[in-house]
Amino acid sequence: MTIHDATKELLSAEAYPDSKENTLTRLMDMKRGELYNYSELTINMHAGTHIDAPLHFINDGRNIAEMPLECFYGECLLVSAPECVTKVFLEENMPEDTKRLILKTGGKGYLEKEAAEFLAQTELLTIGIDAISVGTLQTEIAVHVPLLKKGIAIIEAMKLDHIPDGKYILSAMPLKVDGAEASPVRAVLIEK
Repeated sequence: MTIHDATKELLSAEAYPDSKENTLTRLMDMKRGELYNYSELTINMHAGTHIDAPLHFINDGRNIAEMPLECFYGECLLVSAPECVTKVFLEENMPEDTKRLILKTGGKGYLEKEAAEFLAQTELLTIGIDAISVGTLQTEIAVHVPLLKKGIAIIEAMKLDHIPDGKYILSAMPLKVDGAEASPVRAVLIEK
């Protein structure tokens, strides 16, 4: 069995523009003569590989702890996609029975509004992308809202450049943080 790590390292991964990066603070350190190592992690829920829950853009939407676990585990399809992912591209490259779709765009990709609206009409549970967001700065709301209204989990900032296109088992469980609109995740793609 081969397991591909599809996660960016948490402390070195880029944060969303104008937001804080993740930090690790060593509170106790054996190198300073203390008896053990003890650290505190400060997390920006949208820095590095993370999952958006409906609460991110839907005021009364599910928070990350309320999301169905089926969104985060099961068969997925990894597809190389152009920087601008259109409805036509999805119609031509996504089989109708796809439940979890991961898009490899070279790290700069995004969904057009019409593509997000198309996905919201399917039985998709999860959409993943290697860019910091599924939308651009100008289209964040227009792209996120149709997906999140449907309850589709959005995995952003995945590390996919080393993984070939194909079918895999996705395992990407978020932290269980009641009330949070997102969570960091350790995403892996497992060869079947």
